[in-house]
Amino acid sequence: MAIQSCELKEIDRQTQEQVSTCAIDSISASEGEIMISEAQVYIDEVNEMILSDSALIPYGAKIPICELQEILNDLGTTPDVWAMMAMKGGKLEIVFQGLDDSTNTYKYYDFTKPCPATCPE
Repeated sequence: MAIQSCELKEIDRQTQEQVSTCAIDSISASEGEIMISEAQVYIDEVNEMILSDSALIPYGAKIPICELQEILNDLGTTPDVWAMMAMKGGKLEIVFQGLDDSTNTYKYYDFTKPCPATCPE
């Protein structure tokens, strides 16, 4: 299994079909697992230095695909979306920031489920 990132699909003006504009940045599963593991070790070390349980740094966040699609649909045909680190109730989490095509203003979305709590097995 490889970890991949991909851009949105665009509509081909001649065929009116969606075409991929993906520039896949694929890495091996073992490399991805090592990178994630190293980040978790770093996060654990930082969390040990933090005196309060309420301010612990999460490993990541689960993001349901339907919620990602809702964000993309809400922002228009060519959205720009960022996953930004944010604080909520004294805890670090991810908030999505997207540029709305129609208004040229930013919208913000908080759909994530922090890990630990929702970590993959």
